[in-house]
Amino acid sequence: MKKIFLLIGVVIPLLIIFVQSSSLRLLIPKPDAILNITDTDSPLILYIDNRLIGTLPLEQISVSPGSHTFSLYTVEGEEDLSIWWRDEIEVSSGDSLQIVIQSTSSDHISGIGLIRTFSSNGNDISSIFMDPNTVPVTVNGTQYTDFPVILTDVSEGTYDIATASDLYSNISLSLDIPKKTGFEVHIQLFFDYVRSVQHVSGLTIEPTLQLQLPIARRWDWQDQYLAIPAAKLLTKEWKFIDVYQMALPTMTEDDETLRTLEALFVKKQSTFRLPFGFVVTEDGHIYEGMGIWDFDFSSLGLSGITSDGSKCPILILGADVSPEQQKALNFISAFITDEPGTYGEVSSDLVTKKLTTEEVSEYEVTLKNTGWSTWKTDDAHAVKFKAVGSVRADVYHPDLWESPEIASKLTDPIVLPGAETSAFIPLKAPSYPITYTQDFVLIQDDVQMRNPTISVPIEVTGAGKGIEITDTPTGFLNVRETPSFASTLIGAVYPGERYLWLETQADWHKIRLLDGTEGWVNGGFIKDI
Repeated sequence: MKKIFLLIGVVIPLLIIFVQSSSLRLLIPKPDAILNITDTDSPLILYIDNRLIGTLPLEQISVSPGSHTFSLYTVEGEEDLSIWWRDEIEVSSGDSLQIVIQSTSSDHISGIGLIRTFSSNGNDISSIFMDPNTVPVTVNGTQYTDFPVILTDVSEGTYDIATASDLYSNISLSLDIPKKTGFEVHIQLFFDYVRSVQHVSGLTIEPTLQLQLPIARRWDWQDQYLAIPAAKLLTKEWKFIDVYQMALPTMTEDDETLRTLEALFVKKQSTFRLPFGFVVTEDGHIYEGMGIWDFDFSSLGLSGITSDGSKCPILILGADVSPEQQKALNFISAFITDEPGTYGEVSSDLVTKKLTTEEVSEYEVTLKNTGWSTWKTDDAHAVKFKAVGSVRADVYHPDLWESPEIASKLTDPIVLPGAETSAFIPLKAPSYPITYTQDFVLIQDDVQMRNPTISVPIEVTGAGKGIEITDTPTGFLNVRETPSFASTLIGAVYPGERYLWLETQADWHKIRLLDGTEGWVNGGFIKDI
């Protein structure tokens, strides 16, 4: 019996001490830390050290001792993942880990807290890390502004931790800390772009166009073309501006800021584009927003943004209205009431069109609407190609052209500013060979657009020869049935028109008209081409 007591009372404790103090301790597996995630049904995916763990909510996740990187991703579209949050923390054996996700609504996460609690012998410090580190945090009513916050006198009890920011959404955590336990907290706050927009009142606006400030178009800052459903293209004449303000926590490059803002509004508010007519940065630079002239912003039904369709909402970035922004607002106020006109340009290469005599074909050209107004190509307001530079184009197609001048119209029913459209000009090669450049311009409502001339190189090959009618005292030249002034008149041709030459008798030349009729004209009023 004494031997048993000796074994229990002396030998076994000595063995335990030996194991704890020797290399044999390394052979005993250390218990993992356990991770739990508290969230509000956020559709997030957890990765640890780039290894997929699963979709939230998750509980009782084992995490081995060591340094680990925790990441939360959102799902963008069918397959793409977008990083939402990432943090790194050193984990010890037996730690308790918790990720707390708090939301202000179903579509906005206000903040994330990564909490590690660990066994403490009383000498360990507890700490709080903040991102961004400009946001104050309170712990049981005491405010801290320097980070990390170091707490050296942590004892058993409840620790209420809360952030206080006017720009960011805030987060509050409550930790129940038992005896001989310390904690490490990492807090990440998120900026709610959409809800940070505030209406600005009391501004004195003095409309003026004297400054002629430049405006960056949508395609200057947005490299993606965002379409707008035709049913949403509601317009109402702008008469006034309505000013809104957003104090951003950080300012990146202007283009990046605008792309970020637009992506957030499209995702969270389903606005299909940035819901402002213009955006003015802190230094007074003006950027086109929605990109639709006279767009009725009240049709979006956004809470807090203009409900009056005659007002153009302007977003200014920054905490205060700077003098440069005031100048920009004055300019925009006058600009929106000024008729912008229509513009277009060719965005495809104009290659030479090669044809044989009398061949029927078409010429494809890609156009970009570089104006402010939408091209609505219905019959009443169709955008059309008008041939210029001659009385009648050599490639005039009598069956498909509206007239000897109007070649065709665009077929896309709507072409928004910044959008491209493919158009086809029907061509019929003349019955004579010719190499020349046919110029076209774009017109809408019989008004020529402010755009460069579209110059199409034409090369027609084949037999035969062409002639051109020159100026005559009467402004026309008779076509007769035979080469005689006494012959029957069968038609008339006009200066600048070109025809196929067939033969010559004395001062008379036989030509073929566009309808195939052959007749004779006096040679004193023609020239070879």
